Amino acid sequence: MTNAGSGQLISLSDVTSISDAQALVGHCLLALVEELPDDLGPTLDELLGRHVADRRYGELGHISEIMVGPANDVWVVRQGNKEVLIPAIDEFIDALPAQGVIHVHLPDGLV
Repeated sequence: MTNAGSGQLISLSDVTSISDAQALVGHCLLALVEELPDDLGPTLDELLGRHVADRRYGELGHISEIMVGPANDVWVVRQGNKEVLIPAIDEFIDALPAQGVIHVHLPDGLV
């Protein structure tokens, strides 16, 4: 289980308006692991320790922490004394395999 306020973004078929969604604020949704879709993606725990490489900059380090935010998570990638904060958004992530190196392409100024 991850920290409170974190998790996967989902949609519910019967929630079609803001007022429907607001009625669910503060509630938890539980699902059996075997009922989750196969393409849900890795959990936060599965990402910790994974190595990250950029197209231009090469090896950036490993994910040492994940800051969970309201819009997107931010990966804290460390290598020695260097630290890069990478917003975990589709525009920056080339490949997120189940195992191995995560490949990204970061914009100028982020590294």
